[in-house]
Amino acid sequence: NGFLVLSALLANGFTAHHCAPQLRQAVAGEEKSDSVNFDMVIAGGFALSAAVYAVAMICGHETFGIACHGNILDDYRSSDGLASMAKCATLASVVCSFPGMFL
Repeated sequence: NGFLVLSALLANGFTAHHCAPQLRQAVAGEEKSDSVNFDMVIAGGFALSAAVYAVAMICGHETFGIACHGNILDDYRSSDGLASMAKCATLASVVCSFPGMFL
């Protein structure tokens, strides 16, 4: 599925930004247009990620106002099932992406 591949590439690009020079050399060929296309895709990926983070921050602030914590999930009741699932998803994301930084 193309969407899943795109999602995986965006996630890898966002968490492995320290490898960008090596990825650029591997993906971009000898032609200048390859480098320009690669740069445009990277810029688009970072812009999309920034937009998603901005929406999440705005929604959290609009929900809790000035009293919100740094981790917005801490503001929900511990009995909230969706917040608990979101905490588990965050944990899984950190645990699964951390080893990728050392590859």
